[in-house]
Amino acid sequence: MSDGSLLLGRSALIFRVSLVGCVLAVLVWVCSSGVLANLDVEGVRAAIQGLGGWGIAGFLFALSVFQPMHISIYLFMGAAVLVWGPWWGGLLTWIGSMGSAATTFGFARYVARDQVQARLPDRFRAMDARLEHGGLKAVILLRLVFFTTPALQLMFGVSRVDFRTYMVGTAIGLVPMLVLSVAVGNGLKAWLGW
Repeated sequence: MSDGSLLLGRSALIFRVSLVGCVLAVLVWVCSSGVLANLDVEGVRAAIQGLGGWGIAGFLFALSVFQPMHISIYLFMGAAVLVWGPWWGGLLTWIGSMGSAATTFGFARYVARDQVQARLPDRFRAMDARLEHGGLKAVILLRLVFFTTPALQLMFGVSRVDFRTYMVGTAIGLVPMLVLSVAVGNGLKAWLGW
């Protein structure tokens, strides 16, 4: 094992332990603060809306950081629609999804791209070159099919597609599925009486 891969392994371990520590700290705070006593939809909605811009910033941060770790986008989308309604909730989910896409792309680009590019089989090099020169259509199409799948975001990060093309394609490609999902979620919210 080389020094570089050992260092990367230690960094990953430190990150995972830190993440678990943060989650445990939040759970301890939630259990000890009495937040669970007010855990009804209206109480949570009022509490988050009462935070104003901080509630929005917290939502966007959580979506940008945790969705790349395979926390379902639908969990965040449902929460946003419950708290801010379909229009604002949908817009905030789109903004947070863009943050998630940028976070995952950046991580893959700066951590793994050189290693992946060096080991890329010849049959994939031609596809990678097409992504570099005509990637906008590919990004849009793959977003329409796979939506916010973190593996797709990682794949784009290690490819030769540039960041601008990736983000523009992501911004366009997320909209149809996001609109459909928010509409379904809002209908479900009305059906459940929330």
